[in-house]
Amino acid sequence: MKKLSILIIIILIIFGSFLVLKPKAKKTEIPAQTKVINSSVEKSTLKEVSISNYSYSPSKLTIKKGQSVKWTNYDSVKHDVMPDNQTSVFAASELLAKNESYTTTFDTVGLFSYHCTPHPDMKGTIEVTE
Repeated sequence: MKKLSILIIIILIIFGSFLVLKPKAKKTEIPAQTKVINSSVEKSTLKEVSISNYSYSPSKLTIKKGQSVKWTNYDSVKHDVMPDNQTSVFAASELLAKNESYTTTFDTVGLFSYHCTPHPDMKGTIEVTE
């Protein structure tokens, strides 16, 4: 009986040490470089233009065919995005209030100039390449 008790205690000690010393599963962390690469890939199809201080920034933007451009108005006054030559590829936005945006996708290669209807000195250009 005494030997059985000792054997049970030894088994419990061994089993308990495995539970205590068992390596914990590590969380797999994506390396920072991968995060940046994935992030840039996701954002590569959308280019942004800020509307602030009565100007488009950047005022000249070169993109690839199939990419989209998003204009966001940060001024307290309303602005729009009015193509100099409105087409089915590039149509006019509505007047955008503060923090409102307009997005369009350019599926045709070319040079697309635009301005703000209420503020005609505000001008910009989108160059779409293959």
